[in-house]
Amino acid sequence: MDSKSRSPRICGGYKGPVGAYCCVPGCTNSQGYCKRIGTPLSFYSFPKEEKLQKIWLERIRRDEVDENGKIRPFQPKKYSRVCSVHFIGGSRSRNPQSAAYYPSIFPRNSTQKRQTKRSQAAGDITRTPSKAVKRKLHVTNSNTDTPGRPQVKRTVMASYWQSTDHDYEKSRTVHTESSVQENKIFELEKENEMLKSKQLRLENIKDNDEKFQFYTNLPNYGVFSSLCTYLKSRTKNSGINYWRGQSTSTSGEIDCNRGPDRKFTLEEEIFIVLVKLKTGNFNEDLAQTFHTSPAHISRLISTWINVMNTELKLLFEMQSSENEISECYSSFNNLKIVIDCTELMVQRSSNLDSRKKTFSNYKHHDTVKFLVGLSPNLAVNFVSKAWGGRTTDKHITLESDSLINGLASGETVMADRGFNIGHDLKKKGVKLIIPDFKGRDRPQISKQEASRSEYVSKARIHVERIIQRIKTFYHLERVIRLNMQDIVEQIFTVCAYLTNFQLPIIRS
Repeated sequence: MDSKSRSPRICGGYKGPVGAYCCVPGCTNSQGYCKRIGTPLSFYSFPKEEKLQKIWLERIRRDEVDENGKIRPFQPKKYSRVCSVHFIGGSRSRNPQSAAYYPSIFPRNSTQKRQTKRSQAAGDITRTPSKAVKRKLHVTNSNTDTPGRPQVKRTVMASYWQSTDHDYEKSRTVHTESSVQENKIFELEKENEMLKSKQLRLENIKDNDEKFQFYTNLPNYGVFSSLCTYLKSRTKNSGINYWRGQSTSTSGEIDCNRGPDRKFTLEEEIFIVLVKLKTGNFNEDLAQTFHTSPAHISRLISTWINVMNTELKLLFEMQSSENEISECYSSFNNLKIVIDCTELMVQRSSNLDSRKKTFSNYKHHDTVKFLVGLSPNLAVNFVSKAWGGRTTDKHITLESDSLINGLASGETVMADRGFNIGHDLKKKGVKLIIPDFKGRDRPQISKQEASRSEYVSKARIHVERIIQRIKTFYHLERVIRLNMQDIVEQIFTVCAYLTNFQLPIIRS
């Protein structure tokens, strides 16, 4: 409000530039008029906040019409002011809850003025109140209950306001209610924006690495974006159809017919799938969170689990780089893979044959078993298909064709003592490294064997750490229901290969 170009002067309690005037149409209050009549008025500049300034301009209604009939919006200048007459109570309030936060008392609108001009052109001229009428406003009412106090009859006051250029008394109540409603709308909009910012949405947590890792098990949004870019490039030409049971191919081929428009973007759909895998929430809970139906959530999960299962296998299975061998495996020549098995709890079946295959003597529960392979550069490079918990580790390894066929002569495999597959691998020219057995014929192993077994176990333990990371996807922590038996293999495979996008288990 201070002016650098003009010296400030005081006008009725207001300190502002010389020549300040009210820019409200129909209002003639100015600094000079204020000085002459000695009335303490204040003049307020337009707020700098764009949203609040827009509300002021809509209330003032000073838009002009040019020669072509186009409406030209009024743009407040540096010295444009609104006098205190237009605020309830005679001054502007800084409280957004107050009715005097916005200007709300104005002269008659332009429609009434145009009607007045038309009536004047027709000969029906409305005259200003005469001096006698003005004097009558200050006459003491003879019927008043308080003697000596000046009173004004309501009929005379009403006729006076109707004949003047302002409608303060008539519009005071209307504008007060309108300002209260606008304040409520403004507060509701702020509350709505605050609630949106607290919802679980990709745009709300992508800048917070801690929250992003908590909900997706990926270290940050940049890694997630790279994963989405890869999947998008793989499915760009053919498009994606939602999974609809056995009618959709399970081999990873994607139908070219795209179907209806998607409610979520590709990134949002993958984000929902990762939240499902990491948190293990029910589909009904995710549907409530993302404002959709449980059936749609189920289709999203089934679709992207099958897509990622296919694409991540092509990206990682039996892939290793000789130039990126970890230091813990550098002393093992031609090491190709480190293997170990893990089990997930499954719901007990009523079928005795199925229960016989899934019951695990080790877990004392019905389980499903997977073989996991770790490459020398500490990345998951093999996941077997699902087997019943009763199946032995040796059988799973020898029946995994992609693993056996991926081994070449002269390469080495590291495993635990339970993988008694050295004789079978030797036929392919592959060497097996396992900790030494004590056997039945001697009371203990030698010192040299103990030292070697400790050295092998320190290197082999990293595959167990990777399996532990896989199970941080809490969807695998629950007992697998029987209705998920067709997709549990794909889910575990996706969770296993997603650990390759996390930070290395050994910090450099």
